[in-house]
Amino acid sequence: MVKYLQVLPDTVTPNNLLYSRPCTALLGQGDMELYLKGTKVLEYKLGYTFKDRSYLLQALTHPSFYRNRVTDCYQRLEFLGDAILDFLITCFIYEHCGLLSPGQITDLRSALVNNTTFAVLSVRYGFHQFILHSSSHLMDAVNRFVLMQEERCHEVNTDVSI
Repeated sequence: MVKYLQVLPDTVTPNNLLYSRPCTALLGQGDMELYLKGTKVLEYKLGYTFKDRSYLLQALTHPSFYRNRVTDCYQRLEFLGDAILDFLITCFIYEHCGLLSPGQITDLRSALVNNTTFAVLSVRYGFHQFILHSSSHLMDAVNRFVLMQEERCHEVNTDVSI
């Protein structure tokens, strides 16, 4: 399909893309472990150990965290992750929810890939504690959301105006 649509240059083959060593997220020199203290707990919670910890640093870096000159912020990974998650959830729903109408399938997928759902789960499992930022406004908003979620026993709900 990729060859047919000609979306890759002739020098790149699907096998090269799938099986070559991935590039690193490193942009510059520096000790990334300086920023990754305590993340072994996060890896344990995720059930995943990062082979290239530069991606972990990038994933945790908010755009306001200007001190990190080792990697970029999370926005490029977020773009990629959103697409992959949407695809995987779509596949799961298609395979397991055969009795739903197309409208119901669309609504279910929208609910599952919703930022509110991810925010609730992130707070429920304590992932928010690992975000690297330099924004008091962000921290205030996160703290208000955490308090609200604790009061609601981490219920997934679309009513999150803070």
